[in-house]
Amino acid sequence: MVNGQEAGLTKSLNLNIGHNQMIEGNLHSRVFYGLDYAVAFATEREGDRLSGWSATLGGWHAKTRLESGLPSITGRVGLDCHHAYKVYKSTAWCVYTGFAVGMDYHISYFVNWDDSHLYWANFLGLYFYQAAVYEPMVKHKLLGRFALAPLMVLSRPESIRDYKIDDLSFGGIMNSLHYSPEVRPVTQSLDCRLSIEYQYERRRKIMPYVQYSFRYMRLSTSYSEVRQVVHHTIELRWDL
Repeated sequence: MVNGQEAGLTKSLNLNIGHNQMIEGNLHSRVFYGLDYAVAFATEREGDRLSGWSATLGGWHAKTRLESGLPSITGRVGLDCHHAYKVYKSTAWCVYTGFAVGMDYHISYFVNWDDSHLYWANFLGLYFYQAAVYEPMVKHKLLGRFALAPLMVLSRPESIRDYKIDDLSFGGIMNSLHYSPEVRPVTQSLDCRLSIEYQYERRRKIMPYVQYSFRYMRLSTSYSEVRQVVHHTIELRWDL
């Protein structure tokens, strides 16, 4: 990093805010639009290898065009780690290729549509991971990342639950969130992530780095309909 702390190691606090769109096929085909937000703690080491991990807590509030009352709520907990090897280096460019592992819990409550059930898309994914660093001048850097999951283990609710009421005890919720996990290849469930970050020499520590992120998920199982989510977010990152 531009002002890495020790041997290329950085620890950072990240604040994300943006816009999302979601379709929950188990509920209906209408699109939810809303505000996306999250906070994350991350570490990363940059050198001959690029490796790190991050923990994220966030969510989003969203409504369809038909709703005027309270928004639907989705909570998200994520844990990600990546490890990539340097495969190309020139005066201005450095390219890394490797893998990542990510665990995501996305839990939704659609208060205006179904107050008897929770809806979720929880998965553990194995990702192809690519990063490119472009440093056209001293103390200025662009860092781009791309990740695609060729394989994931996914849990979703059943598509038909008309006569069931969820067990909202702690044990009941935990059992539901891990209901009938299935191995899903990229042709059946997709998680694609893309980001670009601008780094510079900060005159004051309070000044953040800025990153734009895009994420698209299309998640389904043999017993559920598709959940689709599109995220556009801006991330502010402060090194600790």
